Amino acid sequence: MKQYVKGKPDPEGLKCFVMANPSGIPLDFCMYEGNGKEIQSEKVPPPEKLDVGGKVVVKLTDTSTEKSSIYVDRCFTSVPFLDKLLRDRNITATGTIMLSRIARSIRFEEDATMKKTRGSHDQVVRNDGNLAIIKWFDNRAIYLASTEAGVEPIEKCTRWSKKEKKYITVPRPCVVKAYNNNMGGVDLLDRMVGKYGMRAWTHKRTNRVIDHFIDFAVAAA
Repeated sequence: MKQYVKGKPDPEGLKCFVMANPSGIPLDFCMYEGNGKEIQSEKVPPPEKLDVGGKVVVKLTDTSTEKSSIYVDRCFTSVPFLDKLLRDRNITATGTIMLSRIARSIRFEEDATMKKTRGSHDQVVRNDGNLAIIKWFDNRAIYLASTEAGVEPIEKCTRWSKKEKKYITVPRPCVVKAYNNNMGGVDLLDRMVGKYGMRAWTHKRTNRVIDHFIDFAVAAA
């Protein structure tokens, strides 16, 4: 069960996947038990080609109601995952997505062209109208996939400009605003758990797990 995640402050440990609302209230969680343990939803069987991240989110939405909206980061987002939730659970989802998970047949405007105008965007909508993939250029290109929102309506947001050394307004697609407003609940929960957590003076994993979930419950309360 012990995992190593490169780049994390504590790279070695047990992995706990958590779903929380934007206020940091946990809605569901599950422990990752390693590659040998199948991650299985109790309501809908995940497709075989779905990766671990997608399977975890499908499992966590077992306790969510229909017409819910969830937001995930690039580690979990894929087109099969978005289609699965919408088709089988009637749950919409939005997330940043890796460029490698976007079909090569989809062509977006080149970075060199988009970087001339900060806040420029390009959007591709699937023929059935149920999926939109958006490229938004802020300081760099950001890709999002969504079964809930697209570019419209476009609003303004404030960004710091290193070149002009002041805050400027740039156009921001609707899907980016929704993603920014609804992400961060799990990070907030982790911060609360860490700030008031019990200090376990032991390396015994069972004790540390017990202590963590006591902290988890207190932070949730």
